[in-house]
Amino acid sequence: MKMIFKTSHADYTLPTSNASSLTIEEILRINHIPHNAVSIYGQKKLSNTSEIIPALKKTLSELEELYSSLTIRPDRNIDYYSLGGKQSSISNSSDAVAEYSFSELGPNSELTHIELTQADCWEYIFSHVDDFLDSIELFTQAPIVVGISGGGDSNTLLRSLQQSTKTKKQR
Repeated sequence: MKMIFKTSHADYTLPTSNASSLTIEEILRINHIPHNAVSIYGQKKLSNTSEIIPALKKTLSELEELYSSLTIRPDRNIDYYSLGGKQSSISNSSDAVAEYSFSELGPNSELTHIELTQADCWEYIFSHVDDFLDSIELFTQAPIVVGISGGGDSNTLLRSLQQSTKTKKQR
């Protein structure tokens, strides 16, 4: 299977011969790519379309059944120092749509790698929007003005504000 690390500077083909029993996380680690700072896209064999996939803990041979190639894209704004070189534990989900590595601070801290369902993603976002709203004292006295671009982040923010228990009290 072809595996491409696609960066803003260049595309790099990662060696995959003799790697079928390795997980994607292990292949990335061998190539010195922080596993917790990438998104993985699989090119489907049957439909020839790409989709983002939670795949870090899957072996290359498991992915070869469904995908003809993998594209690895680095995420932005990552604190590589706080994430690199830590051991990780994983929480699996059969309905995963995303995966994320949560890192605690400290020299002996561990990463917790979690595969998230769509409901898990929304719950995580909603709780953090509520936490933010709790942290701003002016919110209880004045409306919030939100600037949006119409993209995914903006739509997620608007949905989160609509779902927030804090904004429901204001209506």
